[in-house]
Amino acid sequence: EVASALGSVKSDAARDALIQGTTQRDNRTRRAAASALGNFRDAEAAAALTALLAGDGDIIAKIYKERVAKRGYGSGAWGWKTAYRETIAG
Repeated sequence: EVASALGSVKSDAARDALIQGTTQRDNRTRRAAASALGNFRDAEAAAALTALLAGDGDIIAKIYKERVAKRGYGSGAWGWKTAYRETIAG
């Protein structure tokens, strides 16, 4: 809710607060900040989103791996073997 409100303000201070939000540990906070940054059409917002996507690759892969394993799909999940070069019991 806060990130969405900041995204609608479209001020430099709001943008800077959202950029700071993209560096937080909580995935939901980063996702909300990134979504709200999409309302800004400037180099600072673009740089923050690029950095977020580049830095979160390992985190996103880990989350995917944990969710797939938890749901019992294991190595039968689409793309699993390509992404992880391993199989797991599923």
